[in-house]
Amino acid sequence: MSRFFSGVIVLGAFVILMAFQNCGGKPSGSSQNGGDPSNSNVIVTGTIMAAQQECTNKLICSTDNLTGKQSCFLPINMDPTLLNTGNVVTVTGVIRTDIVNVCLGSTLDVSSAQLVSGSTVPPLAQ
Repeated sequence: MSRFFSGVIVLGAFVILMAFQNCGGKPSGSSQNGGDPSNSNVIVTGTIMAAQQECTNKLICSTDNLTGKQSCFLPINMDPTLLNTGNVVTVTGVIRTDIVNVCLGSTLDVSSAQLVSGSTVPPLAQ
């Protein structure tokens, strides 16, 4: 009788493991949108800002007009001439959840960027 209950407990443990195998995150290699790569690009228009705290990079920050919530992104693979503080840019890219950064924002792998307003001339060194 005790072998029967042991078998039931082991079988139950396997069923629970199978049910919760992806709980807490997506399997590596999957996209945020259910595997549809055509919807993985995001378009962001925002202002280049100097990052605070330990982050030495520039961030692209935008504010949602409806909610007032500010979102910031750490751009990678972006034309450095567009990264002048105060520039307004529109970028297309993919939010990379597999890259961790110390900045306050998600990592945005930029595929294209356009200057909306500002300058591509770097400011003079102080």
